Amino acid sequence: MKGFEEFLGKSVTVEKHSDCNIIGMSGVVVDETREIVTLSSSDGIKRVSKTSAMFKFETGRLNGDLLKHRPQDRIRKVKI
Repeated sequence: MKGFEEFLGKSVTVEKHSDCNIIGMSGVVVDETREIVTLSSSDGIKRVSKTSAMFKFETGRLNGDLLKHRPQDRIRKVKI
């Protein structure tokens, strides 16, 4: 994955995170800010920090540190 795609509505699993309680959490992305991804899962709404995270989408893996921009600014800032 390149990092400039839209992630709302996509299924995602957290593969790595600095908080070990978040590893393995999965759901559908329902909101995204500069620092946080909000997931809707069977356990309810969960907020996950992008810092030190590795996300696995259906189309590939993506380092959360590459996503640390506002969604509308990402297309200009993410380098391929």
